[in-house]
Amino acid sequence: MKGNKKVKRNYYNLSKVSEIIQTAEKSFVETLTESVNGLFYPSESDEKIKVIDWQADNPAPFDTILFRKYIGVTPSVRVESVQWEKFFEAVILEKEWWTEFEKERAAKFLEVKDLITANLINIEYLRAGNRVEFEAYLIGQDKEGKWKGLKTLIIET
Repeated sequence: MKGNKKVKRNYYNLSKVSEIIQTAEKSFVETLTESVNGLFYPSESDEKIKVIDWQADNPAPFDTILFRKYIGVTPSVRVESVQWEKFFEAVILEKEWWTEFEKERAAKFLEVKDLITANLINIEYLRAGNRVEFEAYLIGQDKEGKWKGLKTLIIET
């Protein structure tokens, strides 16, 4: 009888571990959402940053045809892939003229970068639009191969 109880207890513990793992998965998206809440990407028009939680599990790099399908743009819209670190360069590399506000924003973006690099692999930076105004997507794969990341609008004149 004791042996059966132990088996049940172990089964229960395995069930709990599975539940914790699933909660941790959701936790990354929730944590990422909290980390970008109130954070704006600086450009000609400072834009909010949104979290992406795509269920696509296609292999990396993200195919541009599938990428167009996910974001809903036609083949006539320009899509380019940029080194992912470039997404953060404008917001974390301190300039002489920065005020305390820019320095605090940079620290928040550095936390976001650390969160992404600690939880995602195959990170990509894709931009869709023209050279002046484009949607910027910073995406990567979680441990299950699902694509997660950030999206914002950037205007560079």
